[in-house]
Amino acid sequence: MKDVLAKPFPTITEFVFMLFIVIAVTVFVTFVDIMIHDSYVRPIIAECYMENKSEFCENRRNELLNEAYFWLDTSNPNPQLQLGGIYWLTLLSIPIFVALVLGISRPIWGIMAGAKINPMLFIIGILWGFSVLSLYYFGWLDFLYFFLRDLPIPETLNWLDGVGLFQYVQELGPTSSVDGYDLYVLMATGLLLLIGTWGFMIHHHKKKTFHRLGLI
Repeated sequence: MKDVLAKPFPTITEFVFMLFIVIAVTVFVTFVDIMIHDSYVRPIIAECYMENKSEFCENRRNELLNEAYFWLDTSNPNPQLQLGGIYWLTLLSIPIFVALVLGISRPIWGIMAGAKINPMLFIIGILWGFSVLSLYYFGWLDFLYFFLRDLPIPETLNWLDGVGLFQYVQELGPTSSVDGYDLYVLMATGLLLLIGTWGFMIHHHKKKTFHRLGLI
């Protein structure tokens, strides 16, 4: 592995190693989602339907929708779902944190392994960070949420309407809401983008493009 990290350019071996890390992170975040969402977040959202004016639910609304956490998107057409906003924001922070750590660590590991300091080394670090975020943002976590529990994908995934990249594909399927077809299209797009980006980088290294540009 030291020999791989010491190379200041992308390789197939590094892509495979990075892909293993990306899959591990995505599966880990999915397990967190399953355990915490199903045990705590979903029961609160189900209990605090809009007509429920109990003290518990009113306190949750005041804390999560009206007073605190001003960075949450409260424009959702179903504000009841925003009761889980803090949780989803926390869930998002995990892959972002891992992406930042790996994106910064990759150049450091390369230098420690003996790589020469050059721009390509830091571009590879950015590529690592992008790779970690790619599967999360392109719906793989939402797919694994059902797949790992051996559950079928629901006919509609309307809680994803207008969320992130889903807003650009939700009209592609048979319904106006996000459905299984939209989810698979987004997943395939993310995977092709991930493989294509690494393939492009590896291909152009072999063509000496980066050498001519002075990046290596």
